[in-house]
Amino acid sequence: MGALTVLLPTLNSRHLVPAHIESMRLWLDLADEIIIVDSYSTDGTVDFLRQELSGRPVIFHTHPRGLYQSWNYGIQQATKKWLYISTVGDSITRELLTHLISLGETTGADVVMSNPNFIDEQNQPVPQMPWAINDIITTASPLPDCTLTDVAAHFFALLHTRTAALLGSSASNLYRTAHLQNHPFPTNYGVSGDGAWGIQHAFDTRFVCTAQSGSSFRVHAKSYSISDYHVDGLNERLLELGLELNRQQQHRPDVQSLKIPELLTLQTKKNSLYAHLKQLRKASRLWFLRASIWAARKTYKQTRNRFDQLLATNLSLIRQEHLKKIEMSPAQPSA
Repeated sequence: MGALTVLLPTLNSRHLVPAHIESMRLWLDLADEIIIVDSYSTDGTVDFLRQELSGRPVIFHTHPRGLYQSWNYGIQQATKKWLYISTVGDSITRELLTHLISLGETTGADVVMSNPNFIDEQNQPVPQMPWAINDIITTASPLPDCTLTDVAAHFFALLHTRTAALLGSSASNLYRTAHLQNHPFPTNYGVSGDGAWGIQHAFDTRFVCTAQSGSSFRVHAKSYSISDYHVDGLNERLLELGLELNRQQQHRPDVQSLKIPELLTLQTKKNSLYAHLKQLRKASRLWFLRASIWAARKTYKQTRNRFDQLLATNLSLIRQEHLKKIEMSPAQPSA
C-alpha cells in the first residue's frame, strides 16, 4: 500500500478536535506522516493536539489565516505518495480510506473521490446536498468504482458550477501528493477554491470515483467569517473559467458531442425563469387567474424540458463512453 500523508489544518478548533481525533484513531496507524498546519489558534487547539498525538509521526507548522493558503502550504510539506486532508469535524472509516488508496494504486489516479454522508453538530443526518459526486455515482451505476475520462470530469465540473465542487468534500477523497503540489488550490475564488480547482484541472487530472461509503461531512459553524472570503460575481467567474476551457477543447469531437455551452445556457435560462415565476406567484394571491403567469409557467416548462432532454442525452453518452469499470487486483484488496 502506498505511503500516506495526513494533512490536518486547524484554526481555533478546540471544541471539535477531541471527537475528531477519536474518529482518526481507527485508521491513524496508516499515516506515515501527519502534518498539522495551525493558523495561530488561541483556544488551546495546538496544545491538545501535541498531547493527543504524542508518539505519532507528526510535524507542526504555523501559517497565517487563509483557507486554501494553509492547505497549499501543508501540501507542499508532504513527502509521501498519497495525501488525505482531514478537515476538522469530518470523518472517514478505515475501510474507505484503504479502499481509496487501493484504487489509487490500481489505477494510477491523481484523485480518488467518494461521497460523504451529511451530519449536523449533534451527529444527526441532514439532507443530501446536490453534489457532482452524486450524479457521477448515479450515472455510473451499477459500477461500484469507475474511472472518468477528462471529458466526463469537465462535464460534471461545469454542470455543478453553482451547486458544488467536482471534488465534493476533500475529507472524502484521496490525492496524489505530487499532483496537488504541482497544481495547488487557487486562492482567488473565496471558499470555492476546490470548485475552481476541479474546473481548472479536469483535462489534466486522472479522476477515479467510488460508490463505497464511509465518510461524513459535518455542517457546522466555521471558525472564520465567510464574509472574509466573499468574491463578487463568483458563480459567473467560475462559469466563464469553465467555458473558456471548453472553447480551448472544442477541436475534440468528444467535447463537441456533449454540447456543454448549449446545456449551460439552458440551465441558466431555466433557473432564471423559475426564479421569475416564483416572484410572480408570490406577488399575486390569485396568480392562477393571471394569463401572464400561465404564460411564464409555460415558457419555464418548455425550457426545463429542453434542458432535461439534453442532459439525459449527455448522461447516456457519458455512461456509455466516459465511465470505465475498474478491475481491482487480488494483490490489492479494498480493505
